[in-house]
Amino acid sequence: MTTNNRERLIAAAAELLHEHPYHAVGVQTLCERAGVRKGSFYHFFQSKEELTIAAVERAWAAYKHGLAELPLEGQTIEKRLRLIVDNCLGSPLVYSLDGDRLVGCPFGRLAASITEEEPELRDRLAAIFREWIQLLTDAAGGDTEVAWSTLAEIQGTLLLKATLEPAVGATP
Repeated sequence: MTTNNRERLIAAAAELLHEHPYHAVGVQTLCERAGVRKGSFYHFFQSKEELTIAAVERAWAAYKHGLAELPLEGQTIEKRLRLIVDNCLGSPLVYSLDGDRLVGCPFGRLAASITEEEPELRDRLAAIFREWIQLLTDAAGGDTEVAWSTLAEIQGTLLLKATLEPAVGATP
């Protein structure tokens, strides 16, 4: 079994969980999407939760890479935060795989769809949100309240747009 199978499983999880709630995606579906046998799944991951964490890690790394590319240095606090918000709202991570509709924040959507039965995944998502708050706090010149408000703006905007006008270019 090659590492390629592991990568295909992570990619399959990212794709399927991008558009479906956590509990709507089973191990069999993940294996079919990845083109691997269940034995390969269990060779690399003990559970769907463990695979999902790997997919979340990859998405978070991609998101942070996008933030690192923003020209934040030398900008006012307001401009830095606006650049971050605009980057989040325009990120490919918030659109369907074919790009025709907004599906929302992958981290917020996943956090909303899991239960206490996935404690390690919930803990990892909580750590991501804490890290996100810290990134925003740094951009806000140390103002944690502004950071929380900015993250709430991002999450709320994505949730409402995905609900009210999911088709790209649509208006409610």
